Amino acid sequence: MKNYEIRKLKVYDASYEGERDPISIHTNHKGSLIKLSVDQNINLIGIVDYKVGNPARGNHYHEFKDEYIYLLEGKVNAYFKNVDSPDIDHEVIEKGTLLHIKPGCVHAFTALEDGYAIEYCSNKSKEIENDSYYEIIA
Repeated sequence: MKNYEIRKLKVYDASYEGERDPISIHTNHKGSLIKLSVDQNINLIGIVDYKVGNPARGNHYHEFKDEYIYLLEGKVNAYFKNVDSPDIDHEVIEKGTLLHIKPGCVHAFTALEDGYAIEYCSNKSKEIENDSYYEIIA
């Protein structure tokens, strides 16, 4: 069972009249609005940068932190592994993709293109202060 989810956000333009996914991108003549969270308390928001040639980011898992990462720009190799399994999944993640990384998922990222992402979670900072356990997978 995968302990992560990958979701390419749907893009709706102003002329779309049907039902819209609440987690999505809305565009009109003014620009874009990216909706990343609905009905979720968010207690941590961060910006992460990815640079081609830099060491992998991550290579850890969390026991409690339930995190989301939205890639705003760039492209990354993403590696995922259940802490209880030797199997490593590899995915190429592009701009406009939302990742949900659940507790117990070892994760790591290397840049294919320079970029940056928004990371957020609903956990309180005291709950996740010492909640990174390192395991090299990339």
